[in-house]
This record gives sequence, structure tokens and C-alpha cells, in this order.
Amino acid sequence: MPLDFKEIVYGATAWAIKHPIAQEDIEPTFKLAREVFDETGFSGRKCALEVFAAYEPKADLRYAEAVKTAAEKNNLIIVSTIFRPKGNPSMVSSDRRERKNAVAQFGRGLEFAVAATPDDIPVVVNGPFQLVHGLGREEYLGRTRRGYLIDCLKQIGNILEAKKAYAALEVLRQSETKMNSQPEYWLSLLNKVGSFRLGLLVDTVHFFEGNKNNVEQMLIDVNNVCREGRCYSVHLSNRPRTEWEEKGDIAKHTGAILQTLKRYGCNVTVDYEGFDHSLDNVVGINRRPDQKDQIEVFKRSMAYLAGHVKRATG
Repeated sequence: MPLDFKEIVYGATAWAIKHPIAQEDIEPTFKLAREVFDETGFSGRKCALEVFAAYEPKADLRYAEAVKTAAEKNNLIIVSTIFRPKGNPSMVSSDRRERKNAVAQFGRGLEFAVAATPDDIPVVVNGPFQLVHGLGREEYLGRTRRGYLIDCLKQIGNILEAKKAYAALEVLRQSETKMNSQPEYWLSLLNKVGSFRLGLLVDTVHFFEGNKNNVEQMLIDVNNVCREGRCYSVHLSNRPRTEWEEKGDIAKHTGAILQTLKRYGCNVTVDYEGFDHSLDNVVGINRRPDQKDQIEVFKRSMAYLAGHVKRATG
């Protein structure tokens, strides 16, 4: 069965508030997130907070337990991102051992997600983890490499099935990967894989820039992914610096996206994704130093999101 939280769950990525988050930062960061959610219009509701599962191949399960405790205490749902580890093995490598290692790393990250997620809440892992970035080393996927990828994703589907968990693969824009950035490609790929434990992550920045800044086409792509029942997570971002968010607000087309989710019954997490310079340094991306106050941007953005939620559900 496709992922279903029973209702759309709104929240943020933890690095929109603080990054990096050491173990001693977990409780105060989660507490602050809860306070902002309540202040900006989500009082009394379960909200989502996305955290990194691991930077290295081995996830720290003690950290995961601390995340779970803080989540339950603050009425939060956790969505884990398995970030690319060092080495970044590729699922399309001609080396069978490298492909095996890539799948195994996903499995270790999933162990973190399971340990970090409160009971009775679906376990969800968001991309890109090592998958899409690993593929970025290949400019084109021939039949053989595509076959490797499908085989690896089938193995991941089996791992997810055993854990009763889900994964959302992030469709990246071409500036971040040489792989195909069109959602139709990934929908076709998932149909070949077959497992509904795997879906896609809709990111407004990637979908927008992947369509050459064409908002109408971006919304068509979002609609198609939702219509196929493969939208498993949504990221709304305070980037890029386009006409839609010069004041630090998330996309003015948020309302249309929320209506699309509602129309197709996509009960997933919708996270505001903010970026800071510490994270930028980790992923090797240079951005303009224009986000002076993360917390204020986070507050404004969540209030903006709450306004759209009220209109979309009212």
C-alpha cells in the first residue's frame, strides 16, 4: 500500500532551525520547533521534523533513541534523511560489490530511521541519501546500468517491506546530478521496480529549476506524481531567490500544491526546508550569505504555510 499518514502533516527540516544538531541539541531544538509550530498556527497538531540519519555509513542508534524521545515528548513525527556517506557507492556501478555496499548502506540508515521514529507512526526515509547522488557520476544510463538500478531498488523495496517502512526518492535538478531530472523518468522506474514502499519526494526548488523556472510545468509535474499515488514527501523551500520569495517566504504557489495533495488524497509530510551555511559547507554548495536570521525566517515561513493550510482546508 502507498504511504498514508491519514492526514497531511506539516513541519520543517531540523536544519531550518539549527545545524549541525549534536545530541545535546536535540531536546532544545525539538522544543523550539514545537513552540514555533504552536505560535504560527499548528497548535495541538502533530507536526513533522526531518532529521539526518547519518553522515557516515554507520548510524548512531543512541542518537536515534534521543530523537525518538524528543519527538514523542513534543508531539512530533520524525522523517529521516539518509544523507550521502563518504565513499558514496553507486547503484549503477559495474562493480557488483559496490552496488551491494550501496544497498547495505541504505539498510543501515533505515535502522536509524526505525529507531528514531515514535511508535504507531509510519517510518519514512527521504532521499537523496546515497542513491541519486551516487547515480550522478553516470551521465547516461544504458540498459545494463538501468537494470542494475532496478535490481538495487527491488532489494531496497524488500528491506523496506521487512521493516514496514517507506522511502521517498528525491528528484534532483540537473545542476546537482547528471541523471534524468524529469519525474516521468522516475515514475517509470518505480513502475518497473513494483514496490509501493518506494515513492518520490517532491521538492519545489528541484521541480521548479528542473523545468527551467516554468511554474506551470512544475505544477503539472507535481500533479502527475500525486495522481500516480507516488508522492511520499514534499519539501517547500526558501530557495531559490526568485520572484516567489524575495522576502524569505516559501513559494507563492504553495496553495496550489496543497490543493493537489488534497485532491489526490496524498496524506504525506509537507516540510518547510530552510538552508544555512553550515549545511551548505557540508554538501559543498556555495550560496549567497543572505539568510541573516534562521529562526525568524523559519517563523515567517511556517506562518505563511499555516495561512495556506487554513485556506486550503477551509
